[in-house]
Amino acid sequence: VLIGDANEQLSKLDELVIAHELTHSLQDGAFDLERLYAQWTEAPQDKDGYTDYANMIRCLIEGDATFTEYKYAEEVFGDDWRDQVQAELPDGAAEGDLPGFLERAFSFNYNECYNFVSNLYEDGGWAAVNAAYELPPSTSEQVIDFEKFKQRQVANRLPPPDLSVQLQNWKEIDSSQFGAFDVYNYVLTLTENDLAAATSAFGWGSGWIRLYAENDDNNRIALQLFLSFDSTDDLIEFLFAFGVVLANYGVDPSALQPGATISWTSSTDFGHFGTISVDELLAQAEIHIATDQEALDASNVPTPTPTKDD
Repeated sequence: VLIGDANEQLSKLDELVIAHELTHSLQDGAFDLERLYAQWTEAPQDKDGYTDYANMIRCLIEGDATFTEYKYAEEVFGDDWRDQVQAELPDGAAEGDLPGFLERAFSFNYNECYNFVSNLYEDGGWAAVNAAYELPPSTSEQVIDFEKFKQRQVANRLPPPDLSVQLQNWKEIDSSQFGAFDVYNYVLTLTENDLAAATSAFGWGSGWIRLYAENDDNNRIALQLFLSFDSTDDLIEFLFAFGVVLANYGVDPSALQPGATISWTSSTDFGHFGTISVDELLAQAEIHIATDQEALDASNVPTPTPTKDD
């Protein structure tokens, strides 16, 4: 259903929206979307932490609908369909005021996932697109790097130790995985350098984020970010990009080397205290950010090693 005046003519954009939504109806008839959501949201691999099927199935569904919408536009309106749609829009209609970080995150299912489905189509036509519903991409890395999808490369690390052990009187209030696209978006937001962001996300191995708050004061927050990479070289590329971020906090980027632990303090309006520790052998980095130095120090106390009695 489109809302409008009874005598209002459909615009080209209206027609593309209809094409997109009718594709969802066709998907549902062919694959039963509710069943797919349930199947992949409850995938045991997601619970183990090596995949992100729950989000990637939405990526496939929206990317497919967007790809089909664009194919329809080309066949009906011609190669210059984007110019035709733009010409019909009122001045300023396409302008948005969302921060770039949020805009890129919200657009992922319609930009990067569209490109992913386009790669599927180029690789094997509609049969390849349909086959992806039986085994969808399992990480955002597979979406933005089609070769990783063909290799079916999944995350390479389980979650890091829970900091609640050393953060006494604190509680974990949220945790989730984050993927290669999140690393790209994070670094791009802080550096405004697309090449650095793309380089830093390449070779992503796994990503975890945990948020802790003091039991009696949710204004005191500690954040744990854990990243692993496919190789030491991939880790070093991330560190090079993150060094640009730390330079904004007055930290000498040359100090950010494998084996090092670097601390910083931000004096911005959203001030925070942070550390990053790097393990070259395991090609991983762990970043802790807190609202005050005491919380940061507590989060960096080594997790006790379980004993035989434990």
